[in-house]
Amino acid sequence: MRGYTGAPQVPSYRRLQRIAGSSIGNKFLMAATGILLLLFLIGHLVGNLQIFQGREAVNAYAKWLHDHGGLLWTARIGLLAVFCLHIFTAIRLTVQNRKARPETYRYEDTLQASWASRHMLLTGIVVFAYVVFHLLHLTFRVIDTGGMGVADAAGRLDVYGMLISGFTHPAVAVAYVAAQVLLGIHVWHATASFFQTMGWDQPVLRRLVGWTAPTLAVLISAGYISIPLAVWFGIVS
Repeated sequence: MRGYTGAPQVPSYRRLQRIAGSSIGNKFLMAATGILLLLFLIGHLVGNLQIFQGREAVNAYAKWLHDHGGLLWTARIGLLAVFCLHIFTAIRLTVQNRKARPETYRYEDTLQASWASRHMLLTGIVVFAYVVFHLLHLTFRVIDTGGMGVADAAGRLDVYGMLISGFTHPAVAVAYVAAQVLLGIHVWHATASFFQTMGWDQPVLRRLVGWTAPTLAVLISAGYISIPLAVWFGIVS
């Protein structure tokens, strides 16, 4: 027909809205933000493990971060935005899944699903709560466990002493260890889910996923837990 131009064209931003609001779009967003957070976890762990090199290494590293405050705060704000987006997407996916899942299949799905997969939102929220505590404790120094504001021999903030003093408190150390255990569980299932979301769950890759997810989770969790344990057992003091 003359003048017929076909179906109405959907604006690009409308298509993006539909993709972002779909289950698949949310899963890809979860995967993307999850990878960014995982990279941060690894980088942050490398920095924290300098505690085994002694006071000089930790305090010099902290001083370098302080001297690059603009870059540091840009990274912190960006990370916070990614973290909030990750949690928001997780809640949105949970709501979508519950609406799409018939009531009659709920018991069967619960039996087939692992504890980690059924409690991803819970473990994520607990880890987020600890991150808030961690920031209030060591970044903003609102929670005083000793050693706050003390300078070392070079006149730098004695972050090493703050860490030792903080992890000497049983409640702080236990909360830290518990949070890292839950973090490991979260990373384990999230890594496996990432491969599935990307369509990399073919039989050939399942063995790779089978050892990559738990190995990565255990290494990250054990790395963080090693710090309070080292303080408890006097390896660092």
